Amino acid sequence: MEVAPTGAELATAIAGRPRGAATTAELPADFPEQIVALARRVSEKGRADGEKAVLLQDFLRSSAFTYSTEPAPGSGYDALTQFLLVDRTGYCEQFAASMAVMARAIGIPSRVAIGFLPGRRVGDHYEINIRDMHAWPELYFAGLGWVSFEPTPGVAVAPAYTGEQTRQPSESPSPSATATPSADTELPSAAPSEVADDGPADEATEPTDLSWLGWVGAGALLLCLATVPVLVRRGRRLRRLRADVPRRAVSAAWDEVRDSVWDAGREWPSGSARQIGDRVAVDLKPDAAEALGRVAVLVEQSRYADSLGATGALGDDVRQIRVGLHEKHRPVWWRRLFPRSLWRGLWWRG
Repeated sequence: MEVAPTGAELATAIAGRPRGAATTAELPADFPEQIVALARRVSEKGRADGEKAVLLQDFLRSSAFTYSTEPAPGSGYDALTQFLLVDRTGYCEQFAASMAVMARAIGIPSRVAIGFLPGRRVGDHYEINIRDMHAWPELYFAGLGWVSFEPTPGVAVAPAYTGEQTRQPSESPSPSATATPSADTELPSAAPSEVADDGPADEATEPTDLSWLGWVGAGALLLCLATVPVLVRRGRRLRRLRADVPRRAVSAAWDEVRDSVWDAGREWPSGSARQIGDRVAVDLKPDAAEALGRVAVLVEQSRYADSLGATGALGDDVRQIRVGLHEKHRPVWWRRLFPRSLWRGLWWRG
């Protein structure tokens, strides 16, 4: 059962301290100061922590940001800084994580939840598929507990308790001015992506309704199944790059380059190794193209020459090629979850 305060309750709420605050309230010592400054600037007009949280949500839902399933590549602080301060284009995980860290930057404990959007009503039930997977932040307030927010624009409706009443907390509103959550704005129950706390440390009490466990179990099962192809593909790549016999290592590396081309949504050309390398390298950056050329030369030497060049950098070359392919041909989300090479590899041995 999710916490659904009124707008007035949220407007005057102050940050609490949940159990396990070390994992939900702290930021790393090297966290970018420019993001901390951004969080403070965006929320500076808020008079209480609840109002500040709504200002963070409004900032991310504004027209300055764009939802896309093909964000810029990268990870860590660089990707977060790029998203918040430069291109401002991303998908739900980036919006949720950004609001979570910005909340911590102004002293509000936070965590990211992963689950599903409500889906589509069909008769007397709802249909939900993998495209309905979603992430959103939960912030912790004294007396309320974990409260859900929706910073991702164009995907889900923001909760009603983050509406206009939340921005006018100076006087007690009349009953007609109090916002109440509607069925259309409820977020689905889900398991937090971070380690969940056993319960709040202050006066908030944990709900006893366990009916949501079925949804959590189904969601966890679907998430596990969705990761299987990615894990299988990663395991295949690691085995190939660990080959220790030189000629076998070259052959395995070439197989990995081929599969990486397929995973990027391109076709594997025909011809000799050098011809294939030249065709694939046409639109790659120079460093990736050079790495591909080195691997192609080793492939031809392993097939036709008595001696073989140095193979110690094969793994690095393959990784550089993969990065180059993904920079130029960023796969959509479903190609990341279900790598094309797994299915092509069932029948193709070229």
